Amino acid sequence: MRFGSAFLLFIQIIVMVSVTYGAEPTGNIKGQVVSQRTQDPVVGAFVMVEGTSYGSLTDASGNFTIADIPAGGYSISVTSVGYHSRVKTDIIVRSERSTFVDFSLEVAVIQGGTIEVRPEYFAEDEIQPTSRTEFAGEQIRRTPGSAGDVTRVIAGLPSIAKVDDQYNGLAVRGGSPSENGIYIDNIEIANINHFPRQGTSGGGLGMVNVDLLENVWFSAGGFSSSYGDRLSSVMDLNLRDGNREEFDGQIDFSMSGFGAVGEGPLDNGRGSWLASARRSYVDLLVEIADIDAVPVYSDFQAKVNYDLTPAHRLSLLGVGASDYVDYTFELGIKYFYAQISQTGCLWNTSSCNGVWD
Repeated sequence: MRFGSAFLLFIQIIVMVSVTYGAEPTGNIKGQVVSQRTQDPVVGAFVMVEGTSYGSLTDASGNFTIADIPAGGYSISVTSVGYHSRVKTDIIVRSERSTFVDFSLEVAVIQGGTIEVRPEYFAEDEIQPTSRTEFAGEQIRRTPGSAGDVTRVIAGLPSIAKVDDQYNGLAVRGGSPSENGIYIDNIEIANINHFPRQGTSGGGLGMVNVDLLENVWFSAGGFSSSYGDRLSSVMDLNLRDGNREEFDGQIDFSMSGFGAVGEGPLDNGRGSWLASARRSYVDLLVEIADIDAVPVYSDFQAKVNYDLTPAHRLSLLGVGASDYVDYTFELGIKYFYAQISQTGCLWNTSSCNGVWD
């Protein structure tokens, strides 16, 4: 009897493990729908995962939850009486995780007669319909050859030329890279690149983690005077909010380096935090690869949101980076003697005045 009971228990465990590992990975989509004009929640809006039967209605706070969606990429549409419909593409659902998508709907004037409203995949700006372009964060991340660099993706737009392949500076409508303005959540940032060139907005590699981006607006002209004395273009990066319900995190490893992203709630969902930290690892392979000059760089971004009242929010933003080139002793000696052979002088001698800085 003991052998029979143990055998039966073993069979049950095998069946449970098979069912668990055979199940399709699923995740959730959550978010809020508000009015663009008043920021009030839109109640009863229909949120639909296009091409599927998954959908939900917003509650009294404008929140919605679509649960148990198979992992993958989707387009999400929102429709509501009295508002223009809206579609967001490239919404990625990950296994056992919640993806947050917020919508801001424009009020539609309802007149008598027949009205046909069709959602568009790409939103247009009424003030700048031809010179302003929006990219979703997922579009930036998956663009081939960009290495997660926002500026290199923007370089493919009309009226824009790259300075060179090693430098992501942009010449917009023939202007200088120093004439471009960069903003993160409406805060001006002089440069968002590692190894930046002094006095310009470009550099060697972008330092903003694309996993934190919600969308990117780029305007090649006709922008508001609120952006100051910028002459060529304005790029505005908007970071997404952190998870207000549970802690989430991920670890990344790629050709550009390794890092981690974490997010979670504050004060029982009244606020949220989101943080990213990355570092290059080429310097750790110097002894193996026998490299003379090694670029070393790291960066971090953090965002904290807290709702003071239903209509007022406090936001804190942190952006930082560090980068330098680590030269070996042998390369330094070669450079030293090369300078002597070119200038014909020795270090700290009177004949070198005006040669050495």
